[in-house]
This record gives sequence, C-alpha cells and structure tokens, in this order.
Amino acid sequence: MNWLSNLRVSYKIFCMIVITVIALATVSWTGVSYLQKTQQAMNEMASRQTKAVQLLGDASVVVRSSQARVLENVNMTDPTQLKKNKKNIGEYMDQYEKDWQEYKALGFNAEQEATIEANWKTFRAQMEKMLDLSIEGKQDEAREIYNTQAIKAIIGWDNAMQPLRKDLTQQTEDLNAANSGAVGSAVTSMLIQTLITLVILCAFGWMLIKSIVTPLQRVMAGFTRLGDGDFRDDGLVVTRTDEFGEMASTFADMRHKLAALLQKTHDSSVHIASASEELTASSEQSAQASQQVAQSVQQASDAVMAQQGGVDTSTQSVKDVAAAVDNLQSEANKVAEHANAAYDQAVQGGKAIKASVEKIRSVESTVGESAAIVDKLGNSSQEIGQIVETISGIAEQINLLSLNASIEAARAGESGRGFAVVATEIGKLAKETADTVEEIQKTIKAVQDAFASLSSDAKGILGFLNDMVAPQYENFVEVAEQYGSDAESFRRVAEHIATTSQQVNETMAQVSAAVEQIATSAQDTAELSTQVTAAVDSVSGSVKEVNAMSQQQSGAARGLREVVSHFRLKH
Repeated sequence: MNWLSNLRVSYKIFCMIVITVIALATVSWTGVSYLQKTQQAMNEMASRQTKAVQLLGDASVVVRSSQARVLENVNMTDPTQLKKNKKNIGEYMDQYEKDWQEYKALGFNAEQEATIEANWKTFRAQMEKMLDLSIEGKQDEAREIYNTQAIKAIIGWDNAMQPLRKDLTQQTEDLNAANSGAVGSAVTSMLIQTLITLVILCAFGWMLIKSIVTPLQRVMAGFTRLGDGDFRDDGLVVTRTDEFGEMASTFADMRHKLAALLQKTHDSSVHIASASEELTASSEQSAQASQQVAQSVQQASDAVMAQQGGVDTSTQSVKDVAAAVDNLQSEANKVAEHANAAYDQAVQGGKAIKASVEKIRSVESTVGESAAIVDKLGNSSQEIGQIVETISGIAEQINLLSLNASIEAARAGESGRGFAVVATEIGKLAKETADTVEEIQKTIKAVQDAFASLSSDAKGILGFLNDMVAPQYENFVEVAEQYGSDAESFRRVAEHIATTSQQVNETMAQVSAAVEQIATSAQDTAELSTQVTAAVDSVSGSVKEVNAMSQQQSGAARGLREVVSHFRLKH
C-alpha cells in the first residue's frame, strides 16, 4: 500500500469521501430503482385494475337501473311516463355500452367478455321488446317475456360477471404481494450494500489510520532519543512523499543540524580553552608594551607644544597676505567693470555709426532716384510742350477755317446764315483754345525751369554725400571698431587680473586653513597625548583584568567541553 502512504492527507480524506459517496449513491440508486418499480406497479393497479373495478361496478348499476325501469313499465299504463322511462332506459343502455367498451380496452379476459356480451345483447333485445309492448298497452305479454326470458338473461349476465370480479381481486392481491416482495428484496439489497460499504470504509479507514499513526510513532521515538541525548543517525530512509514523509525528513534534518551544532560547540570549547591560555600570555606582554607607549607619547606631546608657537606666527602672516590679495582683487573687479562699460559704449557707438552710414546710403539712393525721376519729368514736360504747340497749330487752322466758312456764308446770303453762325462759334472756340494753349505753354515753361533747377540741386546733394559725408562716416566706423577692440583687450586684462587674484586668494585661504588645521591638530595632538597617557594607564589595568578573565574563560571552556561530551553525536 505504498501508493496510500505517498498520498497527501487531503487526498487520503478525499479518497475516503469518494468511497462513501459511491457507496451512498449505490444504496440510493438501489432504493430509488425499487421504489420506481413499486410506484409503476401501483400506478398500473390504480390506472388499470381500479378503473376496471369501477367500470364493472358502473355497468352493474346501469343494468340494475334498466331492470328496475323495465319492471316499472310492465306494471304502468301512463303513456307519457312509459315513453319517459323508455328514454331513460335508452340512456342507461348507451352508458353501459360506453363503459363496457372502456373495460374491453383494458384487455383482461376476452373469453369471459364474449359470454357477457352475448347475455347483454339478449337482455337488451328483450328490454326493447318489453318497452314497445308496454307502450302498446300489452303489459301482460311484456311481463311474460320478463318472467320467462329476460330474467334468465340477467341471471346469465350476472353469473358471467362474477369471474371477472374475482380475477380483478386476485390480480390486485398478486400485485400487492409482488410489491411486498420487491420491497423486501430492495431492503435486503440495500442492507447487503450497506454492509459491504461499511466493510470497505472500515478497511480503508484502518489503512488510513495506520498510514498516519506509524510515521507519527517513529517521529515520537526519534524525539525520545533526542531527549535522552542520542543525536546519532538511525539509518532510516524516508520514502514517503506525503506530509508525514516531509515531517520525517524535516526531523532528520533538524537532528543532523543539532548534532553538527553540538559538535561545533565541542570543537569551539577546545579552541576557546587554548585561546584563553594564549590570551593570558599576550595580556602580560601588552601590559609591558603599554608602559613603553606611555613614555613615548609624553615625549611627542612636549615636541608638539614647542611647534605650536611657530604655527601661530605663520597663521598671522598668511592672514596679512590674504587681506592684500583681497584688496587687489577688489580693484581688479572695478577695472573690469569700467572696461566692460567702455566696451559696451564702443559697441553701441559703432552700431549707431553703422546705422547712420546705412541711412546716408539710403538717402543717396533716394536722391539719385529723385534726380532720375526729375529728368524723366523734364523730358515729359518737353513732350507735353510739343503736344501743346501741335494743338496751337490746329487751333490756328480751325480759326482760318472758321473765317473761310464766314466768307462763304456771306456769299451765300440768306441761305448761308445758319452756317455763318456755326462758323462764328467755331472761330470763338478756336480763339479760346489758342488762349488756353498759350497759358499751358507758360505753365510748362515754368515747370521745365523748376525741374531743371531741382535736377541740378539733387545732383549737387548726391555729390556732397558721395564726396564728403560718406567717407567721414566710414572713418567714424573704423575708429569706433578700434575703440571697441581696445576696450575688449583692456577688459580681458582686467578680468585676468581679477581671476588671478581670486585664485591667489583661494590658495591663501587654503594655506590659512591648512595652517589653522596644523595648529588645531597640534593642540589636539597634545591633548590626545595626555589622553593616550591616561588610556595607556587604563589599558594596563584592563590588561590585568583581561588576564584574569581569560583564566576564567579557560575554566568555562573546559566545563562546556565536559557538558557536550555527554551527547552521543557519532557512531
């Protein structure tokens, strides 16, 4: 059963639960199966036999009711009541036929059913005949048929019905007996399955308990051995993979580690005893060395105090040099600021002069363009003058034409009067045109003179700008650039002086700090020498105490070795 031992506890419990569930399911299935069979038989009895008994009972009631109505008709003479009874008897017979067909559909005893049907047909034919005779007033004949024929058919029908009733009763009893037997078989089967399930559960439970208790007993025995001081390996190999196997492996590891720890403790006690003896010898040597150190430290303290005076003088000299370097740096910074201001002014002046030169160049260009435009306007005014002269010639010709037209109109007499008026108007228009052209010519002459003067002035301005102003401004630009370059050089020199002074100042600060540190160190060294002397005295006393403690430690190590020797660690 190694597979059970290797299963984890949760899986073991799960297997037991599965077995229990399967057993309960089997028992439940058996019970349900028998219950279903019993229920099916009971349903069959209720739906078939019970219904058959009911139908036979209803048929008997219908036959007895029909018989009573027939006897009533035989002894009655009222035609209305006779017809009513005949109708009722017809309904009874129809109801009997319906119930009988339902009974036949259940399929019980076909042979007996044929006998019953034959008796019923005879009785029905006799009843119909008796009903007809009663309605016709022949009650005596109807009564005779009933007493001699109908009563025999009724008795035969009833005798044929008795076996059917007995068969139904017997079948019902047989079905109840079968159900009782099925229930007994179901109970027996369930009891057997329950006993088998209990046996299986007990066997599996016993194996489960054994797989749990056995490793626990082994572990408890191992703890008992540990309590007795036996840490030796028992040689047991753990092959289980469940929780108890892991517990056994963990216990073995713990025992191995404790044994290793105790072994190391034993070895350490031996080593401590040896080291304590060596420490005792070393402490005695340390006591002698501490006395020599105390004398050397006292001599070093005297030398440091002598050096302290020289360090104080050096510190004051370094401070004086640092103050002078600070003044030099301050002046150098001021010079650098002035140089920067001069450089900025030179740069701004150069930019302003360059801007002025550009403006002069722009004015020169503008004046040149204006002179060209004036020349073009002069040429245009001359062309306009020529056009005006042409218009003046045209006006004179028109005036001549108007005079010729007036002369011709005067020659024409009365018929040329209208033409004379037009010629006169044309002459006036030509004269006005001539006067206007004359005024335009005067104006153009004045404009041409003005353009000539303006062109001359523009060329003079342009020459002045090219010859005088532009060269002077270019010289100013060169001077401003040289001034800016000198200012930049001066500024760099000042910044170099300031930087150098800063570096010197930092170096002197470092020197001063170093000197002060030397002084502080000398003072600290003197104080430490005193403390070292006191410490050496204290160490000398401590060494004696260590010597005593090492002797005590050696005794404790021997005692620990004796305690560990009681444990059994190896085979």
